[in-house]
Amino acid sequence: LQTIAETLATVTGGRAFLVVTSQSDLSATIGELERSQQNDFSKIQARFSLKLPLTSRNADEVIQKRLLEKNPDGITYINGVWEVEKDNFGTLFSFTGDTRKFTQIQSQELFISTYPFIPYQFELFPMSMRSLSDHNAFSGKHQSLGERSMLGVFQHVAKLNANNDAGDLVRYSQMFDGIRDILQANMQADIHQCERSEPDPLAIEVLKTLFMVKYTASFASNLNNITVLLLKDLHTDIVAFRKQVHAALD
Repeated sequence: LQTIAETLATVTGGRAFLVVTSQSDLSATIGELERSQQNDFSKIQARFSLKLPLTSRNADEVIQKRLLEKNPDGITYINGVWEVEKDNFGTLFSFTGDTRKFTQIQSQELFISTYPFIPYQFELFPMSMRSLSDHNAFSGKHQSLGERSMLGVFQHVAKLNANNDAGDLVRYSQMFDGIRDILQANMQADIHQCERSEPDPLAIEVLKTLFMVKYTASFASNLNNITVLLLKDLHTDIVAFRKQVHAALD
């Protein structure tokens, strides 16, 4: 490492940056460190004067600018959706009081930059991943569960919805489809069985959604909240759809 750094500095006249990616929480990856190992690791860290932790906010910006950025025609198209539906957002995406507060669609710019995702999904998904990891849901012991995994899952889900109509939304149940390849088989056995035998597609969506929020302590899995997570488009009759979700839950 020292040789690479010094050679780069010499060849480029000091005009190069050496960037290294690493796990931010080393103890969670390799277990408790002995004191001597901690000292050795701190020496390596000291060689890098700038620390750039990737936060959820950074991941949100990457997703919005690299995956969801719209061309001029797309912006015009979604502006039309905004003008028609903006007064309904407060009703459509309202969670009950026993659930933590999520970011609301407060501006036209936020709606355009996140559509077809909804802002709460950028906050709820990392919570779901962490809680599932705490219950050993993933096949890899050190499976990436943070901001980097968000990028891959959101890209996968965005592709699933690439040909949808304006006004259609990403359902939170689709996040399950983005992570099912890294889940332990026993954790998703019931969902596999349901997919083979359940004739009602909404019931399968409900089951996937319940799985995603099963261990998320700050999210109440009640009828209203599950209904919000499963909204398919902005034109939904929320009362009628809630009845359908109620029947699927039964």
